[in-house]
Order: sequence, then C-alpha cells, then structure tokens
Amino acid sequence: MTENLRFDLWGSLHELTIDENIKQQSEELFFKIKDFEGELDEQKTLILMRCCALVASQSTTMTTIDGGEIKGNYMNISSFLKGTPTDLSFYLGYLEKLILHIPDNIGVIIKELIRKIEISTIMHKKFVEIWDKAELKGNDEFLASTKQFLWLLVVNAKSALKINSIFESGYLIIAVYNTAFCSFDSHSVGFSQPYISELCRIMKASIEQTKSWDENIKVLLTDYLQKGQLCSKNGNLSGMFSGSVLNKNISLLSSMYQSSLNQDEFDERDLILIKQKIRTPQKPRCIRVSKPHEIVGKVLKWDEPNNGPSISSKLNEVSLPPASPFIPPPTPMTMTMELNNWFVDLLDSVSSPEILLKQAVPEYLYEGLIFRRNDMLEATRKVFDHRNIGTKNSLGMMFINENFEMQEITSKTPDQNTRVEELKNFFTIVIGRILLKELEKSSTSETLARNEEFNRGIYACCLEALLYLHSVVSINFEEVLDICGSNPFEFWKVINSFLQFDCSIPQSLRRHYREIEIKIISSLAWREGSKINQAIKSLIIGIQEPNETSLFLRRVLSHCANRILELSNCLGLTEVVREEIWSAFKGLLSEKTELLINRHVDHMIVCTIYAVCKVNSSVSFKQIIEKYRQLYLEEQNFFKKVYIDEETSEDIINFYNLEYIQAMKEVIMQKGMSARPRIDILHPASPLRASMPIQMISSGVISSIMKSPMKSPFRTPRSEILWAPSESFSPVPKFVSQKINFEQGQPNKKPKIIDNILQVKQEDIGPAPSLKKDNSIN
Repeated sequence: MTENLRFDLWGSLHELTIDENIKQQSEELFFKIKDFEGELDEQKTLILMRCCALVASQSTTMTTIDGGEIKGNYMNISSFLKGTPTDLSFYLGYLEKLILHIPDNIGVIIKELIRKIEISTIMHKKFVEIWDKAELKGNDEFLASTKQFLWLLVVNAKSALKINSIFESGYLIIAVYNTAFCSFDSHSVGFSQPYISELCRIMKASIEQTKSWDENIKVLLTDYLQKGQLCSKNGNLSGMFSGSVLNKNISLLSSMYQSSLNQDEFDERDLILIKQKIRTPQKPRCIRVSKPHEIVGKVLKWDEPNNGPSISSKLNEVSLPPASPFIPPPTPMTMTMELNNWFVDLLDSVSSPEILLKQAVPEYLYEGLIFRRNDMLEATRKVFDHRNIGTKNSLGMMFINENFEMQEITSKTPDQNTRVEELKNFFTIVIGRILLKELEKSSTSETLARNEEFNRGIYACCLEALLYLHSVVSINFEEVLDICGSNPFEFWKVINSFLQFDCSIPQSLRRHYREIEIKIISSLAWREGSKINQAIKSLIIGIQEPNETSLFLRRVLSHCANRILELSNCLGLTEVVREEIWSAFKGLLSEKTELLINRHVDHMIVCTIYAVCKVNSSVSFKQIIEKYRQLYLEEQNFFKKVYIDEETSEDIINFYNLEYIQAMKEVIMQKGMSARPRIDILHPASPLRASMPIQMISSGVISSIMKSPMKSPFRTPRSEILWAPSESFSPVPKFVSQKINFEQGQPNKKPKIIDNILQVKQEDIGPAPSLKKDNSIN
C-alpha cells in the first residue's frame, strides 16, 4: 500500500489495540469501500474504519490459555463499536456492505454478528417499551437504577441459558418483569394484576409457556442469592430490589456478565449503561407531510366563536383527544412471538404426526415417505451441527439441569438437535394435512405422495419457515434448496399448497413467502441452467408447455406490470408513455427473452423505462434509480453489478449501452409491436392496468444457445437518441462512444473491434459494408 493511501486518523482510534497486520488489512478494506461511498465526514470515516478493523480481526486467530486457537483477537466485539458516538444502525449498515468484499467464511461470521446485535437491539426496544407502559412510581434515581438492574438480569439470564432467538428473549423479558413487579408495591405499578397476563397481552405471548419461563427465572435468581452472586435485604427475591442493595447488585451483575462475555459477543450492557456525550442543542428537524384528505372546511375560522380552550381555561376544562381507533403496527418481537405461538400450538395439536401421515396415504407409500423424510433430515442435521444451529438451547437446558436439579429434563440426549426434531414433526404434520386435503378432494393422494419433487419442495418450505422463526441468517434460501434437493421452480409451485395447509398461518410468515416468490420470479428463476430454459425453448418452437409453466409466466408478466405501474406513477409519466413502456417490455419478454439470463427482471424494467422516456420525455437514470430505492428494498450493489458475461459485471448504465440497447433498439423504435410474438403468453394484447398481479403459483429460466447473434455496438443515426452518453457510474469503453456516419469519406484504418464484426458479417452475408469517415471529429 502506498503512503498516500495510508489511513491518517489512527490517532483518533487509539483505544483499538490491534497489531500492524490487522491495521494494514483494515486499510485495504477501508479504501476499497470508500471508493463506493465517496466523500465521508470524519465521524463516518471513523465508524467505517472501526467496522473494517472488526472484520479484519475476524480473519486472524489467537491462542487461548489452554493452547487452543480461536478466531479473532483479544478485543471484545463491542470495543470496535465504541468511542465514536452514533446509532448502532450506522455500524450495521457498514458491516453489511463489507460482507460483499470479504471471503465467505468471514462473511458468515459477520452475518451472525449482525443478527445477534439486531436481536439485542430488538430486545432492548421491547424492554424499554414495557418499562414505559408500566409507569412505575418512585424516586427518579431509584427508578433509573431499577431499570439498569432489570436489564442486567435479562442479559445475564440470556447469557447463562444460551438464548439467541427473538421469541425466547421475549419470554425471558416477561419472566424478569413479572418477578420484579410481584416484588414491588402494587400501587407503584401501572399494570393490573396478575401482571403476567398484562405482559403476555403486550408481547402476544402464550401464558402457559410464560409460566415455565417464570419458574426458571425464579430458580436462577434464587441460585444467584445462595451463591452470593446477588444481595438481598431480607434474604428473599423481593429484597434484591431494595434501594439499599440495588447499586451493589448492579455492580455484581455487571461483573458477572463481563466474566462470561466472549470475544465474539456483543456487550449488551452498552445499550442501557452507556452515557451519551453532551452535544450542542439543535433545533429538531420536522418534515411536513401534506395530507389534504384530513382537512375538511376552513383551516382558520376567524368568523366563528372559539369554543376550545383559551388562556383562561382551567386544566379540567380541556378535553383530551379520543384514543386512536387504529391497532398499533406489529413490532419484530411481537410478530416473532405470534409466529412462535402458532408454531408451538401446531406441534402440540398433533400428538403423533406419524399417525396423521398414515391416515393420509396407503401403507406401501408411507414407508417411502418416511425414508425420504429421514434422508432430508440427515442432510439438514449435518448442516445444523456444522453451523451450531439447534445445539445452544440444549446447552442452556444442561445448565439448568446441572444447577437446578430439574432431573425430568435430562432424558434428552446431549447430542440431540432440537431444531431437527422440530423440523421432523413440522414437516410430517404439514405433508400429512396436505395429503389429507388431497384425499378429500380427489379420493386419492397417491399422485402427490409419489411426487418426489413435490415432497422435497414442501420440506424446503418447512425448513425455510423454521429458519425464519428462529432468525437464522447463516443459511440462505439457496442453501435451503441445496439441502432439500429442490430448485426455485419446484419451490414456487408448492408455495400455495404450503400456505393453505393451515388457515391460521401468521401474516408475517405469509409476507416472507411473498418476498421469496418475488425473488424467484425476478432473478433465481432466470439463472442459466434452470428449468425455464427448456420451457422457453419449447415455447419458441411451438411446443405447448404444461399448465404450471403458463401460470409461472403469467405471474412474471403481472409482477412486471405492477413494477412498471408503480415506478411510472412515482416518475409522473403520462398514460401514453406508460403504455409504450409496457408494450416495449412485452417485446423484451417475448422477442429478447435471452436478456434475462443471469440477470434481474428489475434491471430490464429500469432500462426499458429509460429507453422509452429517452424518446418521449427527459427522465434520467438517476431519477429512475432514486424512485426505485424509495419504493423497494434494494440489494447491495444492485445497480453497480449487472451481469455481462461469466467474468464481467458492469453498472446499469454500461449494461444499458453495451447489451440492452443493442438488443432492444428495434423493439423500442417499433414501440414493442410485432406481427406475431415469438412467445404469445408473454406478449398479451391487454393494456398495463389489465395485467396486474395474479395469485402466485410457479417458477423457471433460459439457455445460452438462445442468445441473439452479435449486434453492432455502434450508434446509428436512427438509434442514437436511445443511448445514455451523459450518465455513467464509471467511464464507458471507448468503442461504445464511436459513431457510424454514412455521409463522410471512408476511414484509412478500421479499429480491431470493427474488423472482427465485419468478418462475421462477411462469412454469413457477403461483402462487408464500407464505413464512412467522420471528418467532423478531430
């Protein structure tokens, strides 16, 4: 690294005791990201470097006291995220961006770290929400200390019981609060008794499950008292909250938490114990939002008597506004608690899932289903054990058994993976109910039971639901398909069947599968080698495809129509321009389907909007991309990395100039009209609004042999208006900016790229056309 690229603010990060090797790796990563971020102020620069140092530290190993080696260095994770005051979201945002520039094994570690921090912040937010709703009465200093003490109880219990999921954290918070409130004077708590019912209502939790958690917390706190790890004024749990021992208990809990904290764990004490630095007061910024539908009549009624409160009104004469009739939006924790309650109730509702499955299929098919299920479970178990999924809860139960003499739980073997057991029962119930419904509908379930692709697809749905419930991010959706031996198209086909097996599936899970469906029809199904390749080729040569392929293509069409309509509305385009965009895009889907291979459908939509607007109105790529980002959740580098070939990716503007406009200029000029569409189902005559989304059902892709012959990369007088010369993420290659001019003399020498193209034309067609020289360009 050259001296002019050295990071010059290490003096402001003096508390980061890292060696020169990590510093050098941090700087290399820092300048790589800074090229994408542009100019940063000093605070953001320090935050980015802290994140780079954290990532670089995870690629090193350190020697433990017993001679072993572990990832990371001697600094705690939180030490990297301290010292530069800001919201944690800034750090998490930079960490997510860094994942794209680091090896996959380090990326998995960082993703897991981000997930843990997000769970901690969600926990803290819900903890504070309940604290505020409780409206505890008392001395301000006492209440502040009590709040700290309760949070330290939560994080110590979370650490001791090895809890790392949102819904388990929710039950833990309820149990701690219930224990505390029962120790307080009832007049000082704003909740009515029994407190556990009120807390469960706020958290949307199951009272039965909460009671078991409440007992475990009381046993844990009693153990702390007996071992002298906490103090009590009267020797009971209620005495721990006495003002005379409260600060001592805070110190004891903080020390206990510090001793159990590993280098790869986030220090959750920082969420409540950190003291904010005093900053210069600033006037709060307020964004005015115009809501004309809420204004009725005159705003200021000077000609009418004022019946409202005046300067002489007494307090009891002022009427308060009525309570809002709207239900508050769900939070991540309440949604997870609701999902967990549904999942637990579902598993409890069937005492023997295998008996349910036997009722749905003949005996000779039952054995085959069980064999296939166990085969997929074994593949899942290997991945779960490797990623430490489903083992931490068993460690927590072992902790309880060893310390609290709860012998009835020791019947579980130490190596049993709890998540795999849940998945086994879950899948058996789901496939059993689906087959029972099929049996009622058509008097036989043999077809579905024999269909291996259907069974693997349902298993993939169950596995994805389980990972979503437990907030597991170390296994992505594509890995789920690999584990199950399924593919995006088969998964898409069974989504409806999965979502219909139980009418009470929570909306949060339904939305999650809706997002997966969009991901499949937008990108995963268009990867080279997928099943849609064969389907598209068959349609081109006139072979009728199965109904499921037609449904999938209609779903793609309706999804694209919805995207075009939403973006057009945001850009303020006229109805005529919208229909031209829609017509051109149908031409792309039908005549230039090969453009979608290994690319995202939304890239094609953005390019089509720009190309049509280039002819009809002035809308820049920047404007379209800004509106896109306002509407949709954009993936990392979504517009900066668009597939060109196996070795090359370009930004969206270079892709437009290099690939898109070469293939689409004739379609754009003809406004998408075609005498006979190549693929009829992708080029309906219906207008844009008549092609809005239909219900989801199936998915697929295209092959390299369908790629169009090479097109000239040069502008012609007819298509020059379609190019985007003035906008660029990065410089456009020189050959793109050259022109063909048919009105000047012939050049002395042809560039190599032109020569190659003309050779192809010479072989296929005949004599190559002569090129005129543009003397106007000197």
